[in-house]
Amino acid sequence: MGNEGLNLTTLLVGSYSGAPEILKYFKGIADNYGLRKYIRLQHKIVGAFWDEQDQQWHVKVQRGDNPEDVFEDKGHVLVNASGVLK
Repeated sequence: MGNEGLNLTTLLVGSYSGAPEILKYFKGIADNYGLRKYIRLQHKIVGAFWDEQDQQWHVKVQRGDNPEDVFEDKGHVLVNASGVLK
């Protein structure tokens, strides 16, 4: 994979990094670890809860802007990746 040397300390400059540097870092990590196949853009989490018995997150996901287009999924990890990065 192409970004083996990619790390936060060498990529980010100054005390506070801007959105372009942070986005570049996130994209590099996603590429380096083959995570893009798990990322869904233009989706919104409309509900999530941790189920102790299943030991998993149960998540309701809305596709696009249609509030009627919702599906359910579950997983062991839930990453809050909301923010201003574009």
